[in-house]
Amino acid sequence: MQLDYIENLNEYGDSMVRLYDFDKTEATLFVAALDETMIQKQETLDVSQIDFLYSPAGSW
Repeated sequence: MQLDYIENLNEYGDSMVRLYDFDKTEATLFVAALDETMIQKQETLDVSQIDFLYSPAGSW
């Protein structure tokens, strides 16, 4: 699974996070991490700690 952060996507200065190049297992694990950390515990998810998540820009 790869992650990109794209700044200033349009004339309004919107940004987005793009996730790509992942399989069903990685998607399931990522959703579980989001649910447990952000929804149930209401904490911040440190994506740099997710083993299968990689940033091609090397931002972490």
